[in-house]
Amino acid sequence: MAEAYSRWATLQPQQAAEAANVITDPALRNEALHGVVGGWAGSDPAGLTQFLTQLPAGGDRASMLGQALQSWARLDPEAAANWINTREASPDYDEGVAAVAGSSFVKTDVALGWAESIGDAKLRSETLANVLHNWVLEDLPAAKQYFDTTKDLLPEDRQQISEIIASAEAGE
Repeated sequence: MAEAYSRWATLQPQQAAEAANVITDPALRNEALHGVVGGWAGSDPAGLTQFLTQLPAGGDRASMLGQALQSWARLDPEAAANWINTREASPDYDEGVAAVAGSSFVKTDVALGWAESIGDAKLRSETLANVLHNWVLEDLPAAKQYFDTTKDLLPEDRQQISEIIASAEAGE
């Protein structure tokens, strides 16, 4: 079912999404919506994001938003950034913000701001660790300074980044 909706969404995203959304069986609706996301994300991630925000919160909406926002940020980083920046923080947006913040094409200062805005402490820490990992490779002194002052890293992420910094300092 997901494959059929994905192909349909490639050609007629709004129609496929509307049809998937009215399926009464929750598991089948979810499978169809995931197919829609797969097909729609490549052609119009902004439209997909708008559609997904209209779905009820919960379920897989957060992960689908993550996929849509990541696709949108690849195609039009400025528009995706503006959309993220105009939204109030919401647990449903956390996965999407994390997906975009952890992308290599997002500037570090922007990625840090988004990562810090994530409400879920575990996801915020994981996202910051991802951003820091990339940042250590680009600008070790600045990344180390941020690492030394942030309170948002959980112990396991702090340990991981500490080891990455130590390796980078040793020239490995």
